[in-house]
Amino acid sequence: MNTQQFISHIRKDTEGNITAIQSNEEHSNNVAVLAKRFAGEFDMGDFGYVMGLLHDKGKEKDEFQNYIRYENGLDDKKHYTQEGKAHAYVGGLVETKYILL
Repeated sequence: MNTQQFISHIRKDTEGNITAIQSNEEHSNNVAVLAKRFAGEFDMGDFGYVMGLLHDKGKEKDEFQNYIRYENGLDDKKHYTQEGKAHAYVGGLVETKYILL
């Protein structure tokens, strides 16, 4: 996919106009910092940080990017399947395979 960034969240005003687009990198870094703080309460801060970085890796799939762009009016062609909206399992797969062994 030819994009400058992977989109994680799109904020709109009450009239439906886009006011902010958050990249997946920014979102994941923010979540990682919070997860580190929360997990630090039980001495698992570094683990929480890594989980925060990985939790939305599935949003970087082309099909999810097609979904979020179409649903927010950034693309005029609907070229994703219902499964394309799913994104949470990718980070879980990575975590299970490489971290929780």
